[in-house]
Amino acid sequence: MRCAGTFLAALLASASPALAQNAAPRPRSFEVSASALALGGIDFGNQNAKLTGNEPGNPDFTLFATSSKLDMGAGLDASVTFNVSRAFGIEGTFTWTRETAETTITSDAEGVPNFTITEDLSTYFVEAAAVFHFNSLQFARGHGVPFVFGGGGYLRQLDGESILIDTGTVFHAGGGVKYFFTTRPRGFVRGFGLRADGRVYVRSGGLDLSSDEGRRTENEGRWRPTWAVAGGLVVRF
Repeated sequence: MRCAGTFLAALLASASPALAQNAAPRPRSFEVSASALALGGIDFGNQNAKLTGNEPGNPDFTLFATSSKLDMGAGLDASVTFNVSRAFGIEGTFTWTRETAETTITSDAEGVPNFTITEDLSTYFVEAAAVFHFNSLQFARGHGVPFVFGGGGYLRQLDGESILIDTGTVFHAGGGVKYFFTTRPRGFVRGFGLRADGRVYVRSGGLDLSSDEGRRTENEGRWRPTWAVAGGLVVRF
């Protein structure tokens, strides 16, 4: 019996380094991540500024045409994840992005050359999401694990001087991988590595680039798609 016990202890000791390299999270553990993020742009389409004819049958007169869009932006993304189990977690995320709004004015009736107006915007997302880790698909000898996530929350946008402010709603779904340089079964910090993911967003509200009040009313409640990619550091506790 003593020999069998000694053999089992030696086997567990030799296996512990391999077990330590396990990217699957522990139940009731936390992860904190900070990433750089690129957020895709949004095309708001074209619009004509018109004068309505005074009498029935008179055609409308086009003063000029506009096209508006949000360019791709860059920012920061921070999240805190509580791993309820080895596979399932709940995540809270704060995202800040700096974007540029552009409106190009063309076809002016008085012959004014085409020109573009730009405005810097700050976009904020505050969201909650569910996370699922595919622990059976771990790779790189247990250093990496793929995951998917999805959720939604609050959208807030401000212009460069914080004069114009508008809010809305945003939802997202995506997936990515976590790669841990090291993990360990004990200690305050249990793992340190990299996180990379891609997301699809749909958003409603925020600052509307339409110059026409009727167009704004038309766009109320309209969901606009965009995308994002993020990559950065992750620490497991």
